[in-house]
This record gives sequence, C-alpha cells and structure tokens, in this order.
Amino acid sequence: MRASRRLPAAGLLCRNGLSTGSSRSPLDESDPGLLRATERPVRLHIGPSIGAQRLAKLQPEQVEAMYGQMLASGLSASSVLRTHRILSRALKVAMQRGKITRNVCTLVDPPTPKRSESSPLTVDEARRVLNAAQDVRNPARWTVALALGLRQSDALGLAWSDVDLAGGTLSVRLGLHRVSGKGLVFEEPKSARSRRTLALPAQLVDGLRLQRLAQDREREVAGTEWQGQDFAFAQANGRPLDRRSDWEHWRARLTSAGVRRVRLHDGRHTAATLLLTAGVHRGSSWNCPATPRCARPPTSTATLCQPSPGKPPSRWGRPCWGPDRN
Repeated sequence: MRASRRLPAAGLLCRNGLSTGSSRSPLDESDPGLLRATERPVRLHIGPSIGAQRLAKLQPEQVEAMYGQMLASGLSASSVLRTHRILSRALKVAMQRGKITRNVCTLVDPPTPKRSESSPLTVDEARRVLNAAQDVRNPARWTVALALGLRQSDALGLAWSDVDLAGGTLSVRLGLHRVSGKGLVFEEPKSARSRRTLALPAQLVDGLRLQRLAQDREREVAGTEWQGQDFAFAQANGRPLDRRSDWEHWRARLTSAGVRRVRLHDGRHTAATLLLTAGVHRGSSWNCPATPRCARPPTSTATLCQPSPGKPPSRWGRPCWGPDRN
C-alpha cells in the first residue's frame, strides 16, 4: 500500500483537514484557533500512538488503547474527548476523499468528562485582589478581568485605540494568541456577538487613565528600547504580555491578597456574580458585560446576557469599589 495511505505526521495531519468538529474542511491555516486546538493533541498523542499505522488497517482497539494510555498518564477525560474529536474529523475527511471506507472512531466510545464547576470569587475576595493589584504594574489588567469579565486573549490584545476614555467605552475587536510556529498572532473573537462595545463604570475609567499615564512614563524611561504596539497592558518595554506570564501574575495577585487559588477564567464568572450581587439582572435596561454568551452563575438561576453600549447603572461598581462615587 502506498505511503500516502499512512496517517501523516503531526504537521501534515493538521494541514490535511483537521478541525474540532466544525463544518470547515480542510483546516484553514489562517485560523489560529483551530491550529492551536489541534496541534498539541496531534503532536503528543495521535502522532506517537498511531501515526505510523496504515489508515485502512487502523482498528478501534488501537484507538481505545491510545485513549487508555492518555488516561493512565493523568490526562483528563476532556483531553481524551478533544483528541477523539480531532481524530474522528481527520478520518471523516479521509473517507470523503476516498482514502478509507470507514471511520473507526464511530466504533469507539470516548470517556465522558465530568462537568467542571466554576469557582468565582466572592465580593470580598474580588476587592482584596483589586486592592493588592494597586501596588504592581498593570493594575487595570485585573480590573477588566473581574469587572468586565474579558477573556484573557481579549484583555492581552486590547489596544488603546479600542478604549474611549472620554466616552467611557471599551471595544473588543481582537484577541492575542500564541500559535506554535507563528508566535503571537491576533485573532478576531469567536463570533460576531463577541465583537462588542462595553460601557465602563467611572471607577474603571479612572483606573485606565492611571494605566495610560504609568505606561507613558515607562515609554519615556525605555527610550529607544520601547517596542510597543499600542497595547493597553504590556511589558515594561511595550512588548505584549505572554499568556503564561499573565497566568503567573494572576496567581501572584491571589497569593498577595490571601485569596484561594482559582482559574483566571473564573474571573469571567466572577464578573457575572458581582453584577448579580449589585442587582443587575436579566431584563434590565443595561445588560451584563461579563460574557458574550449567557452565563449562569452556579448559585443562581438568573441569566446575564449580552451587553449593549450606554451608561451602566451606578450600582454596577459597588461590588468592586464599594459605595457609589459622588
């Protein structure tokens, strides 16, 4: 049988039509999100386990053995399910192109992931984190996380051109991602609903003004070493922040505040919880900025929905900053 009938190596497998279950095929290499989602499982699991196996002779038992090895190594059921979907999509494309006659993944039952519960910060914990962040660089980075619920990629990709301090709004247009082999790349939000403009409470506008002033001073100190690209949250030389260092800074803020360790992503859930605490519910004239998708806080059946531009109610800032500012 020709060598082309073998499962390609990791790089080729990505380029030959992998996706995470979407209708798009072959995989568009201009889509960093899909590349990022497939590259690691292919490189670490699919390629080493069954990469040398002839497609036409691939058996369900071999796929099951790969899943078993992944679970035995300590990987979660969610990681195995993600790998299953990637492989199944690749085999489906191979069937469509006449390379094989069956998709063995349809004969394999992947493990069922346990539903992960979000762990948002309480009002007191959120305030402690924000207070602890005032003595470090980029304090407003954590304010937009907890008050607006921005995704990490959206916050790291935020440019000053997206912030209207005079009008009190912030627009989400691009996210910053690291893609293997390409470095840091900009990517549009997941959907049209994610490209949005948020109204800012007065306290956050003040915080962003201070952030801009502090960055201007850093630019003067850096002089010719400044390499900035208009990022609102950047390194001391203006270069963009990396996701890993951003996670480390988040853990440091939790530690300095004496707050339990939670995921950075839980900041999005925290934003929804804080708004519920402030009495901003679904159906109000100003909607929640926390997430472009509806978010259901674990302790409530109330649902917070898509934001709309306009002045937010004054009570929005109470959970993060205390009583209304005069």
